[in-house]
Parts: sequence; C-alpha cells; structure tokens
Amino acid sequence: MDLRLLHGVAYGRTWFGKWGYNFSRGSFGVTQQKYERAIQILSSLDVSKIIHDFINKRQGELVKRIINIYRDASEIRLVTISDLFQFMLALNSTPLIRRKIALTLAAIPSKSSTHTARQPETCLFKDPNHHSSFSFIAKFDESRWPARRLDDVVRVVLTTLEANGSKMDRQTLRDAVRQHIGDTGLIDFVIKNIDKVVVENQFIHRVVNPVTRKLVISLQDVVHEGNSEKKMESQADIPALEPGLDVNKDLHFLYNYVLLGYPDSHSVTLAIRAILDSKHFAKQWQFKGNNDQDSFLGLVLRFRPSYNELVKELTRPLPPGELLVVPQYATVDELKLMVQCLLRDTYYVMDKFVVKDIQIGKIEEKEYQDGVMCEVEQGVQVWVRGCGLDLDTKLRYQGGADDWTVDCGCGAKDDDGERMVACDLCHVWQHTRCNSIKDNEAALRMFVCCRCMSGRKKY
Repeated sequence: MDLRLLHGVAYGRTWFGKWGYNFSRGSFGVTQQKYERAIQILSSLDVSKIIHDFINKRQGELVKRIINIYRDASEIRLVTISDLFQFMLALNSTPLIRRKIALTLAAIPSKSSTHTARQPETCLFKDPNHHSSFSFIAKFDESRWPARRLDDVVRVVLTTLEANGSKMDRQTLRDAVRQHIGDTGLIDFVIKNIDKVVVENQFIHRVVNPVTRKLVISLQDVVHEGNSEKKMESQADIPALEPGLDVNKDLHFLYNYVLLGYPDSHSVTLAIRAILDSKHFAKQWQFKGNNDQDSFLGLVLRFRPSYNELVKELTRPLPPGELLVVPQYATVDELKLMVQCLLRDTYYVMDKFVVKDIQIGKIEEKEYQDGVMCEVEQGVQVWVRGCGLDLDTKLRYQGGADDWTVDCGCGAKDDDGERMVACDLCHVWQHTRCNSIKDNEAALRMFVCCRCMSGRKKY
C-alpha cells in the first residue's frame, strides 16, 4: 500500500504530514489545487454508497461485511471512507487482545444496529461436552437456589437475548430479565456466572467491550464438528478472507479492491492518479532564536536580476533564497562582501558576480547610518543586484547543460523527474506515459508527437 494514498484518504495529508511536510510540487502537471481536490473527492466517499456500488460485484458481500464489522466496532458513526480508514489504522495500533475483543463483539449482530441484518454467528465445538448446560451452577457452594430455578432464569436470559439481537450489555439485560423474574439476587448470580454455557444448542458467553468498558453478554449458534461438514461444503464459495480477524488484511483488501478498483468512477480514478503523482513534499522551516541570537542574524539572500536578464535570459523560475548568517553589527560593506562570496560559491553562473546594490527588507542601503545594520530582524530577506553573470555557461540550471523545452499534454512545463521522450520534429519533450508508452517499453526510435502529427504545432 502506498502511504501517501492511504494516509491522504484517511487524514487528508501524506504520512510525512505529521511532521509538517506539505505538498511542494507534483508530477504530470499536478498542482496543489488538483492535489487538494483529489484528497477531498476520495476522503468524502460515503461507505453506504460504497456498499451499494459494489453490491453486484464478485466481492461485494465481502466488502459489505468488512465495512459493517468496523462500523459496529466503532463508538462513533463512520460515515466516509476517511472515517473508516482512520478507525482501522487506530484500531491496528491498539493492544492485540483489545483489538480481538472489539472485533469479536462487532461480529455479533445487535438489534440497535442500523446496518443490514445478519444471521447469528456460529460456534464450532469438537467436543459437545466441552461446555455443559447451566445446571452445573447448582454445584457451587454459594448457590442457595435449586437447579430448576437457575435453569428458569437462564431460559429467560436466552429468550431475552434472542429478542434483542443476540447481544446486550449487563445492565440492559438485567433490567429486561427483571420483568419476568422478581428475585434480583438470583438474576445477579446467574448473570455473574453465565459464561461459555450451552443451552438448547445456543452458546452464551460474556466479554468486556474494550471501548465502553461495559460487560456484554452475547448469544451464538453452536455447530458440532461432526454435523458441520455439510454446512461447510455449502459455504465453499465464501472468500478465504475472514473479516475482523486481521485489520491489516482487511485494510489491504479495501485499499486494493475498493479504492484502486472502484467501479465506473472516472473522478475516483483521476483523484487516485493525482495523489500518486504527488511525490515531492517539503517543510517550511521557521527561524528560531538561540543562545547566540544577540550576536548573529539569520538572513534570507535573494538575487534580483535586471529586467533584460529576467525577460531574455533567466526565463525559468529563480532559485529559492539562501540562508546567510552574519554578525549582528556587521556593516553594509561587510554584508555585501559576504553575500558576494556566498553567491560565487553556490552558483556557476555567479562565479564572477559583483554585488552593486543591496536592500535589507524594505530598507535601502543608503538609509543605514554610518553603514551599520541596526534593528534588523531575524529571517528578513536581503535583495541584491549586481553584474558579472556568466550567462553563457552550460551549467546555468541545476537540471544540467541541456536547455530543453517541456510542453506535455498533462500540463507539465518543466522536468519533473518522470520519464520523457523528445519529438523528432519539434524537439519538445513530453512524458512517455502521456503518449501511451508504458514504463517497461523502450522509447520509439522515431517519435513524432500528436501535435506534429496533426499539423498543429503548439509551443
């Protein structure tokens, strides 16, 4: 599973988003607006609609069972696939025993459930005598009631559970049984000891809900191994995946079968592709004070080219600012020298660059008295102008010496790191994927783009 898709759908951000990394740039023409829209489309998918859309698919029943199990296990209502994935990821990080108990309880149908009614779960025993009838309680020394009265209460409990969806918490069950049995001490004794008991081919057991911490008594059908072969044969077409046993497997199934295989939805397919094509995330680091704050300043150095340089030569986006640490009371002349050294050491095109003008924030160089920087804040931008740019160097751009043109149908205008091919007529580079060339296929020896093929060149 790709975490940037899984966590994007669940939390609306990539996995690195927990540490402040946000969308920087996408491949294949994906912009931040497209990325955010894709996240919104996928995370807002309604789980009830998902069940409906998959109802006629081969694994539709399994999709429904998995979703309903986790909806039942959650205390809050899971409306969207984002809610569902968040709950499953959180449940997967809980202790194993609590996770198993929660999913076991969810697998038992409840009368209050708003989902599609399900048949009671079955309990398979190899030894029919492994769990005896409730008459064994009469053997307890502290029991002051005869076996007949105990059995009567058990049958009322059995009837009450059957009438209320086969699962009730302790207090609700106690109040319901009191309508038929007046002895509250007898009721409390029975509920306290009724666990793993078989009555009339029904299995009664109790467990603590790990979320609500309430005691829950539930009812299951018993199928002995010797009589279950025929039933098992009739269920041979049930998928091997058993919902609720492994959160990772359930999550992996929903990711591959539902998310990546959503039926007849062009918008979902495009949204998934936009998220998977967003591979570059960055964190904006803020300046923070330190022990040397009174002695040094951290400045962001930016180069400001002339109008002619900007229009005719430096047509690509300018590089981001460079961090420059200078003494607090450095003079403007000292700052200009440090700026000049930094730019020469960083860029080939500035190997002989000479700083002429400097602007610190909104304050021009001439406004500093005696040439000393005063009242300059941390992180302020320093803009510089100068001369001596080597615009003829082949190492002008970080992408290399090639000065190529990118104009792909997906909207890409620059090299985004994806595989490309150049048209042999117009020499414009485009993505191989956008021209129906698979990644495992070699590029054509002679490639002509669609624009040249149609006679409509567009640069």
